Amino acid sequence: MARRRNDPRPSSPRTPEPAKSGRRVIAFVVAAVLAAVAAQLTGITGKMIDAAVAWVHPTAPLTVTGERIGPSPAVRSSPSSAPVAAPPSPSVRTGRISDALYECGRLANGFVVARDTADIEAPDGGYDDAPEKVDDWISRYDAGDRHETHYQVEVQGKAGKTVVLRRMFVDYLDRAGPPATAAVVQLEYEECGDPTEPRYFTADLDDPSGRMGPDDGTPDFPYRISNSDPEIFRLTAVTQACDCRWRIALEWTSDGATGTTYVEETFHTVADRNYPRIAWTSWEGPWKRRDPL
Repeated sequence: MARRRNDPRPSSPRTPEPAKSGRRVIAFVVAAVLAAVAAQLTGITGKMIDAAVAWVHPTAPLTVTGERIGPSPAVRSSPSSAPVAAPPSPSVRTGRISDALYECGRLANGFVVARDTADIEAPDGGYDDAPEKVDDWISRYDAGDRHETHYQVEVQGKAGKTVVLRRMFVDYLDRAGPPATAAVVQLEYEECGDPTEPRYFTADLDDPSGRMGPDDGTPDFPYRISNSDPEIFRLTAVTQACDCRWRIALEWTSDGATGTTYVEETFHTVADRNYPRIAWTSWEGPWKRRDPL
């Protein structure tokens, strides 16, 4: 099936640019030309040119971190679209997946691999190096999260900056139908951990708009954040009809400036069309075949 690329980002009112933005554009053009000439004549390094560009395009006033998580053990309500005024928020960091939450979010749910079951092998290694070897296995088979992806994002303003998060949405890198031939693979090597309780949002990947809606009891955007007052968002993205590659985007405003920050990690979520299943387990040893759940 042919793949198509979508840009689901709807237009939104932009904060007026500062009066001196025109002078900054001129300054950037002049600086770029001078830097290119100087580089030819004097061997100016790329770091010096980067510094000039950074002066014209200041960095975002926030940091973003995140980790993969498992589904909440509590029964979660369907998303609510009613907007509610909310408290402060944002800066975003991205961090390594914690082991206990890692299996809950991906291994227990299973992966969709676009191959016949006979063409899929277990990860290398065993229990002791499972997280790293499973990551390698995911890359080798281009495996997608089955039906849904869970992720937790912490957003925090940089020192001295108050930031208003205007919106969080799915930025699609690629959307297509599920593969015609595929298998669901389950991997197991440890019990799931118990997740925490932040703010819950859900995205329907079958909706090309990319909207993330708040679950019942969670206020919708905007949120105001600072260095001492961060926010944590727990995200669930689901699909019944898509082979989607996507990332998380956060729109923000601060001191009259506006921008969009993207979480560094990209995601691959694939609908399960009742594909055949295979499973391996690694309890205190090498990977072994077992009956799928």
